[in-house]
Amino acid sequence: MAQLNNIVSPEFRGSFVHVLKPRRRDDGDGDPTYEMTIVLPKADRETTDFIANLEERFEIVMKDVIGKVIPFEKCKHYPIRDGDDMDGDEFKGCWVISTKNKRKPGIMVREEDGSRRAINDESEIYSGAWYHASVRPYAWENKYGKGVSVSLEGVLKIRDDEAFGGSFHEDDFNSVSKGGKRRDREEREERRPSRDDDRSSRRRSDDKPPF
Repeated sequence: MAQLNNIVSPEFRGSFVHVLKPRRRDDGDGDPTYEMTIVLPKADRETTDFIANLEERFEIVMKDVIGKVIPFEKCKHYPIRDGDDMDGDEFKGCWVISTKNKRKPGIMVREEDGSRRAINDESEIYSGAWYHASVRPYAWENKYGKGVSVSLEGVLKIRDDEAFGGSFHEDDFNSVSKGGKRRDREEREERRPSRDDDRSSRRRSDDKPPF
């Protein structure tokens, strides 16, 4: 069996980042895995070279494990997707690569002086920050079918950016009064006519002629 070295991705903004704690699938099937989605702009030359390198290695590992090269579109699972076909503005114009590993990957951060340090702080590792990833393509064949995947071996955070998804701001709760009632609800209640006002209005309406 061919022993392939890990390959390092170009820099990218990470999405669906679960590298400090493993994530279990929504259906509960299978073992929990550490995961990260690599989002790479299609227009970048480094992206094109990286994708070509992955696909070349996919063919090598398929020959070793499955005995032949299966067209990627016929694989049970293919980890490279077209971001233009996915929900989420952060994926548009990009290739999106799913990576995972049952074992926890090495996680480091690059400091401003170029040095590196191990990291285990959830506040520093998040979706939207910039990373490099060390990955290893592999093939598999089981009762579910045949396919290829990308193993996440290591993560290097290189800089911060705006987090993907929602965020909390202190003024989010400005509409809540001290008594716990939402101010917009109080305003609606103030504008809402009382039952007595409603009955009076109906009586005035009944007194009008029908023409």
